[in-house]
Amino acid sequence: MNPDFDARPSAQAYLQMATRVSRLGWWTIELPSRKLTWSDETCVMHDAPEGFQPSLAEGLDTFLPEHRAAVKRYVELCATQGNSYDFVLPKTTVKGRHIWVRCIGEAVRDESGRIVRMQGAFQDVTELKLAEAQLRKAQAEIMALNAELESRVQQRTAQLELANRELMTANRELEAFSYSVSHDLRAPLNTINGFSRLLSRLDPSLLDATNRHFLERIHEGTLTMEKMIEGLLSLAHLSRKKLELERVDLSQLMSQIEASFRESEPSRVVEVSIEPGLEVIGDRALLTSVLQNLFANAWKFSARCDVARIAFGLRTDAPEGPVYFVSDNGAGFDMAHSAKLFAAFERLHSPTDFSGTGVGLATVKRVVERHGGRVHGEGQVGEGATFYFTLANNLQHG
Repeated sequence: MNPDFDARPSAQAYLQMATRVSRLGWWTIELPSRKLTWSDETCVMHDAPEGFQPSLAEGLDTFLPEHRAAVKRYVELCATQGNSYDFVLPKTTVKGRHIWVRCIGEAVRDESGRIVRMQGAFQDVTELKLAEAQLRKAQAEIMALNAELESRVQQRTAQLELANRELMTANRELEAFSYSVSHDLRAPLNTINGFSRLLSRLDPSLLDATNRHFLERIHEGTLTMEKMIEGLLSLAHLSRKKLELERVDLSQLMSQIEASFRESEPSRVVEVSIEPGLEVIGDRALLTSVLQNLFANAWKFSARCDVARIAFGLRTDAPEGPVYFVSDNGAGFDMAHSAKLFAAFERLHSPTDFSGTGVGLATVKRVVERHGGRVHGEGQVGEGATFYFTLANNLQHG
């Protein structure tokens, strides 16, 4: 290898690579002849063959008609007063292709200060301008979407506020209706009950067995109606009562409820399991009604078991967090009808099999939801049932 050979690119080669990479081409205008010269890179930029040398008029004509007057002023001020310029305008190439070009120009003076030449550069910024246009379009679309989203949010918020007001109004009207109906029903109900009792006290010779049976049925019906009225009043009260939050020991409450039921039926054989230390934050009175109704439900539907089993505890493996449950080994229910479990006055068992008005579980649902929780039941006919509920304010940690 020749030791004098230098394999490194020359400065001129570096310059040529730089101009290609930067899409840069130079030009000169000799004065006073005003001869325009384009570099090869400038020719390529304008889709012209290498060596193409347009006149100054032809060079100016590559700008769009609406911009040519302004470009001529830039050139004249640079040629006569030495003002440099730097602007970006669209141009049309020799082949009619539209490009965006950054145009830079400056005056060159001789030793006496006379302007003898103008020189400058063209830089193809078409891709940049296209990217800017796409960015502006994307920004405009985003702004439009944001405006539409904001409008939808405002509309949805207005709809929700209206729905909430309507719901509150409907709830107040429903509560007032339930309260009024419950009280208005009691007067005729007491009348029916009173007269039926008077009739039952008549001389036995005046009433045969059939008539007495009818009177007994009337009396039973009025008692059932009284319980339903109490249920309506209870549900209305639950909707109006302000929550008074405090620390509540559910295990202790359930133990008290168990003791009360055992006193009412001491002959029953019932195994009750209560997990200790289950404390929550909630309304003590309302949570007592939840446990009372769930335990009563388990106690009632396990009545036909030789050995009834009732459990109250906590599951900590559920994704939604701590879940409390009350289970029994009693009659159970068909899951196909589970949607009716918590509806007021809905019953999944015949009144002749198990007494009740169908208000207990509706009460449970109302109280649990007022505490920000959810409730659901699972069961199998003849295999028992389990009712699960959550509470938004709780102290249990899994």
